[in-house]
Amino acid sequence: MKITLTLGVWMALAATGSSTGRAAQTSRDGPLPPEVGMVGVNLACGEFGGTPAVFGRTYTYPKKSEFAYWAGKGLYVVRFPFKWQRVQKTLMGDLDETEMKRIDDSVASARAHGIRLLMDMHNYAKYGKNQIGTPEVPNEAFADAWRRLAERWKDEPAVFAYGIMNEPHQNNGLWKPAAQAAVDAIRSVDMRTAIFACGDGWSGAHSWKKINRDFILDDPANQLVYEAHQYFDHDHSGTYRRDYDGEGATPTCGVERLRPFADWLREHNARGFIGEFGVPDDDPRWIVVLENFTREMQACGIGGTYWAAGPWWGGYRLSVEPKGGEDRPQTAVLTRYAIAAPPETTTRVAARQPTPKPEAPKPRKATRVPIDGAVAEYDAMLRARLAEHLASGASADVFLSALGTRASVLAIDETGALRLSARGSEMNMNWQRLSLDDRRSLATNTAREGNEADHCIVAFYALACNDEQTAHEALTHCGNLASAVEGFFHVE
Repeated sequence: MKITLTLGVWMALAATGSSTGRAAQTSRDGPLPPEVGMVGVNLACGEFGGTPAVFGRTYTYPKKSEFAYWAGKGLYVVRFPFKWQRVQKTLMGDLDETEMKRIDDSVASARAHGIRLLMDMHNYAKYGKNQIGTPEVPNEAFADAWRRLAERWKDEPAVFAYGIMNEPHQNNGLWKPAAQAAVDAIRSVDMRTAIFACGDGWSGAHSWKKINRDFILDDPANQLVYEAHQYFDHDHSGTYRRDYDGEGATPTCGVERLRPFADWLREHNARGFIGEFGVPDDDPRWIVVLENFTREMQACGIGGTYWAAGPWWGGYRLSVEPKGGEDRPQTAVLTRYAIAAPPETTTRVAARQPTPKPEAPKPRKATRVPIDGAVAEYDAMLRARLAEHLASGASADVFLSALGTRASVLAIDETGALRLSARGSEMNMNWQRLSLDDRRSLATNTAREGNEADHCIVAFYALACNDEQTAHEALTHCGNLASAVEGFFHVE
C-alpha cells in the first residue's frame, strides 16, 4: 500500500539542514574533464624541503598505499605538488631524468588505482628565490619548463590537468603574462589536457574580484580552469594560530569567502576549482564550516582538493592522514562527495586507444520513478516552503540547468512563477522549467536543520534524481517519515 501525506500534514511538522547536488562544468566548445567538478585531496610531500634537498629524507612523492587509501574512499582526484628546480636543475635545460623517474613511478601507482592527477608546480611564481618575469627568470624559461613537462605527460592517462603554478603573490603584475606564456607553450605540444591557472595574491577566493578581476587568459583549446584557494582563519592563511572563536569564524564564513570567486566565474563564463581548502580537526565547529563550504562549492559546480593528505604530516591539524588507524574528522565530510568508480579516462586518452571489442550488454541499473501525482504534491510542498523561506528574509539560490548558471530567487507567486536574479539581471521563470535537479537544489538550500518535513522534501527530489548519496543522508534526518518518502516511488 502506498502511503501519501497531504500538504497539511507536512506543514504541521517543524524547524535547518542540507546537502547538495553538483553542476557539471562545460567549456564554451565542449565539456571539461569530469575531474574538474569533483572533490579530492592534495597528496603533499613532493614540495617539502628546501634546496638542496634529499629524496626520501626531506621530501618524497606519494606511494601506492596513499593512492590506494584515497581510491578506497572514492576520492579519485589528487593534486600532486612538485618543485620546478628539482625537475629542471638549470633554466632552459633538460628535465632531470632521476627526478622525473621518481615522479613517473608515483604517477604509475596513481594510474594503477584509477587516480586522476592535477600536476601542481608548487613554487609561488619563483625559481629558487627569483621571481618569474624578471631578468633572472624570464617568462621564456617558465614557458620552456612547461613545454617540456607537457611533452612528457600529454599521453599519460592519469594526468588530467597541469597546474602551472601554486599561489603567485607579490609579483607587481608579472604573473598574468607569465601564465599566458605557460599556456601558449603547453598548447604548442598538447591541445587536450586541461590547464589550471592560480590567481595572484595567494589565489584567495575571498579576494579574487579585487586582485584577479582582470586575470583573463586565452586558451585556444578552451580547456582552461581558474584555480583559487581558501582558508577560514582570520587572515585566510591556513595557519589557524588561534582557536575557532579567536579566528572570528562562523558556520558560513567559508560560503561567504567563496562567493567573490564563484560570482567572478559566473560573470566571465569561466570554470573554476578550489585547489586548497582545509580546517583543523580539534574543534567540531570547524567541521561545520567545512561541510557548508564544500556543499556550496559543489552547488556552484566547482570541484576542489582538500589541503592536505600525505605521509609526512605528523600532528598537523589540517591533515586527513589516518591517525592510529582511524580516519580524521574532516574525511567524513570529503567522502560525502565520493564516487563509486574512477572517472572514465578523458577523451584525449580515449582517442589513442584501439577500438575495444563489443561487450555483452550490462544489466540496466534499477531506478526509482515517482508514482503518479507524487511530483505535483512535492512541488506544492516545496513552493510553500520556498515562500516561507523568502518571507523570513532569507536568501535562496539555485543552479538552473536550463540556463547553465546560478541564480538567486527573489520572489515566488501563487502560481509558482519565480522572479530570479541571474547574470546581473532579473527574469521570470515558470515553475515547470525547473528540472528535478533544480528543485532538489532549491529544497536543499531552503531546508531547516532538524526539520523532518524539510529533509523529506530534499530526500524526495534526491531519489527522483537517483542521487542515492544525498537521499540517504536526508532520509537519516526524516525520522519515522523516511518510509513514507520512499513509498512515493516504484522501482523500474
